[in-house]
Amino acid sequence: RRAAAAPARAAHRCAAAAVAEPAEEVGVVPSAAEEVRSALALCNGGTLSVVAEDGWPLGLHVDFALDEGVRPIMRVVAGEPLAEALSADARCTLNVDATRTMGCQLALKGRAVPLEPEEAIAAEGAFAAVGLAASAADLRRMEVDTVLYSGPHDECSWVDAEAYQGAEVDPLSECALAIVADFNTKYYAELQGVVRVYGGAPMSSTGVVTWVDRLGFDLSICMPESPDGEAGAVRNVRVPFERPVIDETDARSALTMMTHLAWKQA
Repeated sequence: RRAAAAPARAAHRCAAAAVAEPAEEVGVVPSAAEEVRSALALCNGGTLSVVAEDGWPLGLHVDFALDEGVRPIMRVVAGEPLAEALSADARCTLNVDATRTMGCQLALKGRAVPLEPEEAIAAEGAFAAVGLAASAADLRRMEVDTVLYSGPHDECSWVDAEAYQGAEVDPLSECALAIVADFNTKYYAELQGVVRVYGGAPMSSTGVVTWVDRLGFDLSICMPESPDGEAGAVRNVRVPFERPVIDETDARSALTMMTHLAWKQA
């Protein structure tokens, strides 16, 4: 119970800090294209923005699945405002919020086009695979030109469609949140050694893991309070693995080994 409560206290103190310092890139991070590919694999909904008949932008939620070319297949109900706008002007953006999973946001820019009959059948199957129902008549494919990516390691960058479509999904994308939760609760005390040894923080600092991927993990570290009681700054530190991990078991083993090594060096 004590270990579980500690992150909450650390988060409270961090929230009191004035401004977090920029992330310190200590090691390698996934490319923006890889981040886009992984985020799309985790999401099946977003805001589709179109140009309405009166010239004003219109944005509404849509469900989507990915086809074999990693292009979004969107459910746009025929006869509704989005469908009517796309019939006149196929240009659109699909905004995907993955902040609760990967801490990033995407804006896919392109054109929404109707599906051929044979494509629609396959698209219905793609929707069913992610637990969504859709009629073939309501499905449109987004031909993506480019993606605007904003995330923890890259504040804002454009990614070509070919780049993200050719990237691989991170092997930890579906289990990362569970790993983060475990090390911030069950192994919180052990994690503080990693914060000090690998994060370069002083003894009285506290930290939590904010994300983990095949190349390493991110730490949010609350620095010590100043002598006058003012809350310390927040440092965001990237810690690389010794080698890329291949799955959840490998990642947990790597993190556990680092806690042991940090304990020996403390």
